[in-house]
Amino acid sequence: MELWDIRTGECVNTLRGHTSGSVSSLSFSPDGKTIASGSSDYTVKIWDALTSECLKTLQGYTRGILSVSISPDGKTIASGSSDHTGHLSVDNRAQLIASNNGGKGNGGNIRVDAALLSLTGNSQLRASTQGEGDAGNIFISTRDRTSLDDGAIISNIVGTVSSPGRFGNGKGGLIRIDTGSLSVANGSQLQASTFGTGDAGDIIINARDSVIASGFGEFEDLTLPTAVFSVVAEDSRGNGGNIRINTGSVFVENGARFSVSTSGLGRAGNITIDARDSAVVDGVSRVGFASQLSTATEDDASGRGGTITVNTNSFRVSNGGFLDAQTTSAFGGGDVTINANNFEATQGGRIFTTATNQGQAGNITFNADTVNLSGTNGRSISGLFANTTSTASARGGNIQVNARKLDVSDRAQISVNSQGSGVAGDINIDAKRIELRDKGLNEQSYRKLR
Repeated sequence: MELWDIRTGECVNTLRGHTSGSVSSLSFSPDGKTIASGSSDYTVKIWDALTSECLKTLQGYTRGILSVSISPDGKTIASGSSDHTGHLSVDNRAQLIASNNGGKGNGGNIRVDAALLSLTGNSQLRASTQGEGDAGNIFISTRDRTSLDDGAIISNIVGTVSSPGRFGNGKGGLIRIDTGSLSVANGSQLQASTFGTGDAGDIIINARDSVIASGFGEFEDLTLPTAVFSVVAEDSRGNGGNIRINTGSVFVENGARFSVSTSGLGRAGNITIDARDSAVVDGVSRVGFASQLSTATEDDASGRGGTITVNTNSFRVSNGGFLDAQTTSAFGGGDVTINANNFEATQGGRIFTTATNQGQAGNITFNADTVNLSGTNGRSISGLFANTTSTASARGGNIQVNARKLDVSDRAQISVNSQGSGVAGDINIDAKRIELRDKGLNEQSYRKLR
């Protein structure tokens, strides 16, 4: 592609990058500094008009591009292809908002139907209610993939984050994503929470191939983990939203997290993962965020913690990653249930429930063919733990393992421990074959072995 000076007729810039065929469509941003081009090489490219540098390439089409268009604010690109699909790219702090800002009545819905959706650069899709009425829903359907990167946010919120309990009286809406694969990375977030009066909506993800959450983002004075979460905030009234994932494989890596919690008047939501092939919770980011699935009942909460359930063929928790259900209030913590063919916790991978107050700790239940617990990562010991702290007066949680084979080695542990006034929970193991090498069961709290 070449750019020409209209007055002189001279070629002032050449844009090289499309690999084959012809360029079928061009669009300039309103300020004239950015160009979007579509080509028969199945890509859309975004260019710096002054330097000729290719800033980004949008891929995923199966046929040539017929049209591209940049929005009037320069933050969104729409494109169409002869494969009968469209791609939507939202960038540079752009926002698509459907909200009730203090009025009466329900908020509107947001619907996206495309081959590919890309949100980057702190851009947002947001539905909310701050008045009298329910928030709208967010429906995203993409044939190939949906990606959030560099601080992008999809949220559905009751009330306002800055003033919990003061605004918003209505139910939160649903966030539903149907896609081939979902990627949430570099501090991006999916959130369904209540900061007002009303239940938070659910987050439902149906991904044909995979769901990947990874990393963290650094934004001015904030460092945030990549997260899919639901919060019942302090001074808020309502139940938390559920997180439900149905996919082939799910990966929570490099400090990302799926979490549900309550600090207000209402129970926390639940996390349910159905992964046909595999689930992985792995690693700690360089800034110290551990990859995790977690549920929490905070100090002033008046509701039970949510449950964590993982149903999959192969499940690995490793390198400091963990699953955590804790209660620091008078209400009980949530349970953790794993149904897997093969499970392993290695190199500091852990599953634990904790109680620090009057609320009983949750239970850990395994239904698996093989369970392998092994090793440390220098900071934490691999294993299964149900504990109460010195400030707790409630009973600790139980650990139940139903497996054909249980292998505990290299300082890994299965442990129930009470440091408070309540009794410790039980360890119950039903297995055909058990191998304990170098530590293994915590003998002080051991209860039953069959």
